[in-house]
Amino acid sequence: MVTKPFVLVTTAALALFVYIGVMTPLLPRLIEEKLGGNELDIGVNLAIFSIAAVMIRPTVSRFAEQHGLRSTMVSGALAVCVDPVALGPAALARRARHRRGSGVRRRGDEHQ
Repeated sequence: MVTKPFVLVTTAALALFVYIGVMTPLLPRLIEEKLGGNELDIGVNLAIFSIAAVMIRPTVSRFAEQHGLRSTMVSGALAVCVDPVALGPAALARRARHRRGSGVRRRGDEHQ
């Protein structure tokens, strides 16, 4: 059954997973080569990624209950896919926002 909501959610999930698949191996190289970071900087970046995901979950649960699962998943996928466009010197903060968006999308999945 291919409906418009199904296509929207599936496209959002596809965009999210393509982004994660591309950024996960490339972000450490970006930090090291373009931003002049070291192994510690890469580790801090990964830690921020995880901490942001844990911290956003309670808020996302409330959002999902109020706005519905579809809008939660789509808004999370959009946040994840749009934010890297601005990736630059403030990569750590952007990475935290990325993880927050990823947490939003995944939390929507858990409520189905």
